[in-house]
Amino acid sequence: MRGMAESPVSLRELMTPEAVTDPYPLYARLHRHGDPVVTDASGAHVVSGYAECHALLRDARCGSDETRSTMFEAMRSRGDLDDKDAALLAKAPFMLLDPPEHTRLRRLAHTCLIPAFDGLPERIARIVAELLDTAAAQESLDVVGDYAFPLPVRIICELLALPQADFPRLGRWSGALARNMDQAFNLDEEARRDGREARGAILDYFHRLIPERRARPGDDVVSQLVALADQGAADTDEVAAVCSLLLVAGHETTVNLIANGVLALTSDPQLRETVAAAPEAAKALVEEVLRFDPPLHFRTRVALADIEVAGHVVPRGATLVLLLAAANRDPRRFDEPDVFRLDRRANRHLGFGIGPHACLGAALARVEGESALGAFARRVRNPQRPAGPLTYRPGLAMRGLAELPIHHGGITAA
Repeated sequence: MRGMAESPVSLRELMTPEAVTDPYPLYARLHRHGDPVVTDASGAHVVSGYAECHALLRDARCGSDETRSTMFEAMRSRGDLDDKDAALLAKAPFMLLDPPEHTRLRRLAHTCLIPAFDGLPERIARIVAELLDTAAAQESLDVVGDYAFPLPVRIICELLALPQADFPRLGRWSGALARNMDQAFNLDEEARRDGREARGAILDYFHRLIPERRARPGDDVVSQLVALADQGAADTDEVAAVCSLLLVAGHETTVNLIANGVLALTSDPQLRETVAAAPEAAKALVEEVLRFDPPLHFRTRVALADIEVAGHVVPRGATLVLLLAAANRDPRRFDEPDVFRLDRRANRHLGFGIGPHACLGAALARVEGESALGAFARRVRNPQRPAGPLTYRPGLAMRGLAELPIHHGGITAA
């Protein structure tokens, strides 16, 4: 076994605002280094290779419960994590749990989601058309605030039968939680506080809603979860946790997917013309956006046993940082990895992860992305981005634009 090399890029460097704006040169530096797994000064093992990330995401020896890592204990000992931070992680949603708890709760969520997908593409297309009709009255729009955000929020709130008046605060809470996904490497106290408050607020919201749905059930996902819980499939805390995850997974990824897709369309007029002329091209567009500029840039795992990775041994308890966005640009796996190509074949990217913890909202995000991006390409004439740098929200794990202003030459009728 070889000794593991030190990373040429520190995780702290990757979390800076400058890196969040454009992390891809740093990913390229990792690939040029030549070793797909390296160590960070924090003690984490950073994995940037496609084959290695793909294998580890499917490896049962890799857990998702961060409280089982030696890094977690070290951070608590140093005072980098206080009791409130630890409590937040200890009450993590089921995507951060390990089997068998994770398997049971994921199956429960999946069972309730499948019936809700009936007629969903038509509902999504209707909302997309409404949003573009509204935008047609103005000469400009903010793609994030006026288009990418409202669509998935309305859809997931419809599936959960949540009041429209609650959409704004639910979206704020969800965004705060998404920005807190990289808290182990982000010592910003404001972000941590916002994450704690959002986590508590969402759980309280669903704890209040559960008795209402028990008394007056409907055909929505929350009512189905409550009915299954009453049959012994889960307890109330677990139902609230599943609902909170569905809220976040059901829209946060999609907001960034749509915004990044529009960014690609406005950067390449030929690409926009191709997608506008061929409706089926929207599928390829979504997949290439998920590879080239994905919403999810990394996930962490904990080694539950000694694991050999690329000739190195990752010891039990070590934290693995899987740089999925870097893996999606691994030249060992993808030809011309830094080129956006609509004709890319066998595009088996890791944009939604893979394995038992793959993104629960992936199917929904794909349908929403295809509908929103296809309609944008067809209906929005001559969209132009104002000159100047792009602005991204804090956080690399779930990386997304804060805004994307667009001027256009008109929006045609649906």
